Amino acid sequence: VNKIGPIGAEALGKLFRTNKTILQFDVTHNPLSHQGVEKLLQGLECNTTLESLGIMYAPIGLSGCRAVAKMLKTNQKLKILLLSGSVLLPQEKKVLVDGIEHNFSLERVYMGKKDVYEREATFYIEMNEKGRRQFLKKDNEMSIGLWSHILAKVSPDEVFYFLKSKPTICKPQ
Repeated sequence: VNKIGPIGAEALGKLFRTNKTILQFDVTHNPLSHQGVEKLLQGLECNTTLESLGIMYAPIGLSGCRAVAKMLKTNQKLKILLLSGSVLLPQEKKVLVDGIEHNFSLERVYMGKKDVYEREATFYIEMNEKGRRQFLKKDNEMSIGLWSHILAKVSPDEVFYFLKSKPTICKPQ
């Protein structure tokens, strides 16, 4: 515990806007406050080097969860996000899952208690591991002939997700 509060979090956010060397950062057990989490994550939105972030046992709140989700949508380098121990309400976890759905780099996320939101976050992480970014590229079109190869390697749930995400992916020849 470094006793980093909202003012320190804001200073760290400014640091992360330009920092190109820090790969891992953990502010677990610090009294950041909702506003502090927001300020810290604003700096991480444009950071291109941080791979692991720990904000465990912090009072994140809905505004902090919104800041995490916004950061996840723009920061496509983060691989590990640790939020365990932070009391997260269902609506806050839902906001986090929305950010996770739009992130293609995450490999691990810990939100605490195993529930429907944790399982949904895990689903997107597994999709990332299977190349979700490549599959959902804007101009990526697939021939019908490739589907047999795809179906042999993924589950029906995964196929449903991909088709739901990009219904125009399969054009008849």
